[in-house]
Amino acid sequence: MKKFKKYFDSIQAEEELKEKTVKYIRMYSAKNIEKEAEKKHYGKGIFAMKKLVGTLLSITVLALIALGGFNIYNKPVAFVSFDINPSVELGLNFMNKVVSSKGVNDDGKELLLKTSIKNMSAEDAVQALVQEADKEGYIYKDGSTVIALTALAQKENDAIKIQDRIKDRVESFTKDKNIESIVYADHSNIQLRTEASEYDISPGKYRLIEKLQELDPSITVEQYKDAKVTDIMRKAHDLMGIATKAQATEKNKNMIMDTVQEMMDRNKNQSLKKQDQTITETQQETQQQTQTQIQTNSEKQEQMLNQTQTQNKTQLKQNN
Repeated sequence: MKKFKKYFDSIQAEEELKEKTVKYIRMYSAKNIEKEAEKKHYGKGIFAMKKLVGTLLSITVLALIALGGFNIYNKPVAFVSFDINPSVELGLNFMNKVVSSKGVNDDGKELLLKTSIKNMSAEDAVQALVQEADKEGYIYKDGSTVIALTALAQKENDAIKIQDRIKDRVESFTKDKNIESIVYADHSNIQLRTEASEYDISPGKYRLIEKLQELDPSITVEQYKDAKVTDIMRKAHDLMGIATKAQATEKNKNMIMDTVQEMMDRNKNQSLKKQDQTITETQQETQQQTQTQIQTNSEKQEQMLNQTQTQNKTQLKQNN
């Protein structure tokens, strides 16, 4: 058993995982080890102990693999912020499955109580949330309600892919079900969650307030942290001075639609500028590295030439 303990202590794993493994091994041992030891092929003495240690080691490895895989599956690597007035945050694993969900405000908590989205794909989950939000009356019949979807991931390309998938699904679903609404989609780095948590609001709503602050730096998060997404869009419309041509009965909806489209266009342009800047910086860095390498090679060649000349002079002196 000393060999087993030494081997187990050497395994690199979280202490919680090790504790679960030990419990599993003890449970297995109580049920099966005594029974197996009685079999003839186990024998007695040292041979029996080696067999027992081997069995326990095998169980340990299998348990670690199983529990480790479970932890990996349940680890969020990306997030989706779903905002209307209910604000919900979804945690996605590497398979795009929902492994965590959080109601960021009271309406969001109520919405989650009535919706089962665990292990759904991100697309299925946002569809279920839209369906329940419509059922609970959060989506107005005049078509002015904005459904904001914000994808967050470490890599921008990953966030954009999630953003596009959930946006397409919600637009398709609302069209098929005749749910009059406006879909706003955006993406950001996962660091936004930390910044939003300081104000106890969703990353998506925090991102929208940041957009307002770009238009009017005097705006504070506190002013709009409890506002509906539609109201934030109305404020953005006023700040951007967008002219909306429509009849009075349609003006509210069209005003919001124009504002959402304008904001998404701005987001896209900002993203493209950022990509161009990254490409330019990469090219400059590559050029600098190339110049440095050329200079290094030149210095090495000059050094080798000087060494050769010195060796030749030395050889001539020796010959004379």
